[in-house]
This record gives sequence, C-alpha cells and structure tokens, in this order.
Amino acid sequence: MNRSSIRIAVATSCLMTLSITAGCSSQSASQATPSTQRVSPAHSRMPKISDYLSISASDSGNHVGEVRTVKFHVASTGSGSSGTEFLNAYSNYLDGFTAVVFSEDAPQFANDPISTYSDRDVLVTGTISTYQGRPQIIIKNPSQIRLAN
Repeated sequence: MNRSSIRIAVATSCLMTLSITAGCSSQSASQATPSTQRVSPAHSRMPKISDYLSISASDSGNHVGEVRTVKFHVASTGSGSSGTEFLNAYSNYLDGFTAVVFSEDAPQFANDPISTYSDRDVLVTGTISTYQGRPQIIIKNPSQIRLAN
C-alpha cells in the first residue's frame, strides 16, 4: 500500500523539526530517517508546509489550472497604464512566470508590492493560469504572497 505522510514534531529543545517522507514504509516513526530542517525559536516566523512543497517558476507552466505555491526571485517588475503591477521571475517578462496584482486589489496591500518584493525571493500561492501563453498567478489579497526564507 502506498502512502505519504507528513510528520511534524516539536522537540523538547524548542526547535521545530519538519519531516516529510513519502512512499510505503514498515519502519516506525522512531526508525525512519527522513530529511529534516530545523528552525530556531528566534526565527521571525515558523515555516509553513508550502515552503517545502513549492514549485519553481520554470516548472509553473506544467501546473496550469492547479492551486500551487511558486517560489521565485523577483528579477524584474512593471506597471501597466491601468495601475496593474507585475512581479516577474525573469529579467525579460516574456521569458516566463509573472505574479499579477490588479489595481483594484492594490489598496489591500499595506505597502506597494513592487517596492516591497522587487529583487527579493517570494512565495506566491494561487491558481496558475496563463496569459499569452505565459504562466501567472493573480494575487487578489496580500495573504497570497510573502517573502521566502
């Protein structure tokens, strides 16, 4: 029987360990040797599962129609005449993935998305769609985007 399991355990040393294992295993949790990442309590936020399950901008075109988290470096930005803001994964936006904030959604953001995320690593979650053959995620509210670790 195939199964995937995600085990999250908080160690007594106040460090969080996230273990992700996949496949069929007869080992008990104490015998398994999955990969782990430790995050100190002084860290600004606890990691979310999406940190570990994100896809790259270059892979986003393979997931059109799916709700996914895309991790990318904002290599370039742009603004349309209507106030739409674009966060591009490539210097030339024609080369691939873009996160889009339409002008009617911009007031929900405490700070301008372009100045906040330009030249930063981000995680964007939403339904991947295409515009003129290029993958994109439309950001409707600030909870869909955050800085990556």
